[in-house]
Amino acid sequence: MQKDPTPTKVVKNGIVVSVKDQKLALLRNGKAVRSYDISTSKYGVGSRSGSYKTPRGVHAVASKVGSGQPKGMVFESCRPTGKVIRPNTPGHDQIVSRVMQLNGLESGNRNSFSRRIYIHGTAEESKIGTPASYGCIRMRSDDVVELYELVARGDMVTIEDCSLATYLKAEKDPRMPIVRADGSVVMPASADMAVQDVSMMASAASGSDEEAMVRKAIADDTPVAELPAKTKAGSKARSAGSSPGRKTAGSRQLASSRSSSSKSRTKAASSRKGASSKALVKTSSRKGSSVKPKLVSRKSSLAASRSSKSRSRG
Repeated sequence: MQKDPTPTKVVKNGIVVSVKDQKLALLRNGKAVRSYDISTSKYGVGSRSGSYKTPRGVHAVASKVGSGQPKGMVFESCRPTGKVIRPNTPGHDQIVSRVMQLNGLESGNRNSFSRRIYIHGTAEESKIGTPASYGCIRMRSDDVVELYELVARGDMVTIEDCSLATYLKAEKDPRMPIVRADGSVVMPASADMAVQDVSMMASAASGSDEEAMVRKAIADDTPVAELPAKTKAGSKARSAGSSPGRKTAGSRQLASSRSSSSKSRTKAASSRKGASSKALVKTSSRKGSSVKPKLVSRKSSLAASRSSKSRSRG
């Protein structure tokens, strides 16, 4: 038995057409409030022009035609002809009663409007419940008149291969993308919050190796009891030390140790700096004592300066 496909996104308010069940359901807040038997294409499902197949995917109601017309009114090119026929009149397969034209909103079904894909009443009501159309979604006259009054232009219509039960189950899945009233597709708030929680947890726990082990345990679903004893003890110590307005003996000892260590490092640096300065003074003293100053007269100094300037210009 072939597995029932799962929809990739859901419409919370609008219409879902199940090709598998040959049913149409009106949805309000993700729940079916009306359900009708229908007929989709006898040629199967597809969007190629001239194929006479029913297109998959998300659509919108582009126009509504037939307000105030009697049931059984025949329409041609979405216009009432003035002719009314009874259901299942032999030799007649016309569009009757009401017409809702669909506009495809996805890359694979954007030609639905030019293909004239409708939800409409049919004169051949005896074939409802089986694939019998040339691409449109056919309904009984009583049903299409009722549906016509319950939907508005712009309402979402999704056509799916799966059963109606599978689609309604997907409506309850919090991870399922949702088609908004304007046709855009968004993830539900719960999924966004889950992603946000994961990123916050990662940034908050970006510290020691122990915290990395805790993050890995959470990601792997490892129970806390299975973590190394050192990791659990370290986590408890950090939790106790982080309580506002309270300092444990361990935290005071750690602060004292850090202060002493800092003073020791400062003292050692000062000592090294002083020793270096003394060594430099001593070296300069030795160098100065070994070199005797050379006395130069003002006349010879002036002559040397003139000689240097003449070389720089040459």
